[in-house]
Amino acid sequence: MVQAFVLALVMLAAAAPARAAFHLWDVKEVFSNADGSIQYIELFTDGTGETVVGGQTLRVTADGITTTFTIPANLSGSTTNRHLLFATPEFAALGIVTPDYVLPCGPFFDPDATSITVSFAGVDTITFTGATLPDNGTDAIEDTTAATPTTTLTVQTATPTNFAGITGSVSLSTCLADGSCSACDDGLFCNGAEVCSGSACAAGSDPCAGASCDETTDACIAIDAGTGMDAGTDAGTDAGTDAGTDAGTDAGTDAGMDAGTDAGTDAGTDAGTDAGTDAGMDAGTDAGTDAGTETDGGAGADAGPGFDAGPIPLDGGADDDAGARDDGGAPRDSAMGGDAGGVPPRDDGGCSCRSTRGSGAASHALLAVAVLALLRRRRRKH
Repeated sequence: MVQAFVLALVMLAAAAPARAAFHLWDVKEVFSNADGSIQYIELFTDGTGETVVGGQTLRVTADGITTTFTIPANLSGSTTNRHLLFATPEFAALGIVTPDYVLPCGPFFDPDATSITVSFAGVDTITFTGATLPDNGTDAIEDTTAATPTTTLTVQTATPTNFAGITGSVSLSTCLADGSCSACDDGLFCNGAEVCSGSACAAGSDPCAGASCDETTDACIAIDAGTGMDAGTDAGTDAGTDAGTDAGTDAGTDAGMDAGTDAGTDAGTDAGTDAGTDAGMDAGTDAGTDAGTETDGGAGADAGPGFDAGPIPLDGGADDDAGARDDGGAPRDSAMGGDAGGVPPRDDGGCSCRSTRGSGAASHALLAVAVLALLRRRRRKH
């Protein structure tokens, strides 16, 4: 009878479906930098249906100070050999691996506490001292026997792993490891230093309020209120330069044109004067020469000063060739261009008026030529 009852209970238990739970999650790995700003805690389970975690708490007590984080919702899917990753915002900012849950800004617990206890939902707990917790930026405390009834804590290389099975490798810079710089800060100067606020990294404040910021030199540049922004100064300079250039060009062009006109006028006047003088003098010379050559109304060759047969005999104004011919009619006066014979006597009443007029005209022509020559010599000297 008893055996039959026990067998029935066993069969009922076997037939009943397995119910989901959370009691097989164990604390596996704890990491922190020196000031606790970069921390994570990792859980592990080898159970199949450990999805009912909504409302359960992750709790850390460090030297009597307890900090708690409550999981907001259940999981879905298989949980066999899965991990849950809880991390501070500055760890998340590293981009090593995406945490499943983001804790408040660190430190979530004091990494230097004498005693540190980490517990999940009261079903698994580990305890260690702050002195044994590495803060070199690469290692973590790990329970190498997680998911078993025993606990074995050792220092291992940090291998944060999330529920999706993605594992990261941690290697913090010196300033991040010792906490002298923030993982939230993007390293840019002009947008200010980002800091952790609440459960996230927050943008920094403008380091150059009221001034211009130079990202290259990480410096603030004061703005002169009298001249305006740099862009305004540049624009004003360009506009002023253009206006000045245009004005200078116009003024220079006008001055150059005036000077060129004056110089051209003077040069033209001088050239015209010289040319006119030369032409006038040449014309006068030619005219004087012609006038000197053609005297006595163009009467003939004897108008010139050509007396080659000697002087004309004078006897009180009378001429001997009126009847004093010793050679039977040949005239004695050969001075007027006649030859030794065959020339009829002159019918001029015995006076020498013809030769007198020719001599006066020749004198005038010679005077004109002399004057013109003198004018030419004076012009050449100038």
